[in-house]
Amino acid sequence: MKNALRLVSLSFFIFPLKCWSQNWNLKVNKDGIKIYYLKNDTSKFNELKVIADLDGTVKSIVETIMAIDKQPHWVFGTKTAHIVSRISETEFHFYKEIRSPSPLNNRDLVAHLKVLEYTEKKAVIKVSAKPNLIPEKKGLVRITFSQETWIITWLSPIKTKVEYFLKADPGGTVPPLLVNLFATKGPFESFANLKKLTRTANKLPSAVR
Repeated sequence: MKNALRLVSLSFFIFPLKCWSQNWNLKVNKDGIKIYYLKNDTSKFNELKVIADLDGTVKSIVETIMAIDKQPHWVFGTKTAHIVSRISETEFHFYKEIRSPSPLNNRDLVAHLKVLEYTEKKAVIKVSAKPNLIPEKKGLVRITFSQETWIITWLSPIKTKVEYFLKADPGGTVPPLLVNLFATKGPFESFANLKKLTRTANKLPSAVR
């Protein structure tokens, strides 16, 4: 069971995204974090949506998400992460290795990140797998399909709404039923870490949290 639970280390990379109008099923509603899943008729893996209100501005949340080398500190299961090539200040390719439970091999992801919209009131970030950008590494399973969308919306001078959508396939041999069963632990811990990180970064007093 311990190893099974560790499968959620892949949870930010194994679930799909459809249009917002689908009937999402609420799985977790705790500490201001809501996690939804959506069964996909064309994929073995459930789609994922996370909604949370965070402390800070749109700018501070965008900067946190784009600080790829800091992801091991808050994205559950991330072992290492770094930028591979930079196209502009708001667009680059990055690489990350993701822990898997024994006896499964760790996964890795090469992806393209681009900020599609960026104002004081709203930002949209898209992340898509680019598996052929760099050669595969021995002993790791390359994630060949992954699509993430971050929508960050201003709520007030001290609050920002974050909506996160994901669809992906971790590749290799991972039982979908087991992955989907424990899918919420990884996203919840990642967003709980993100809430703590943004709260600390913005140094808001407890009275306004």
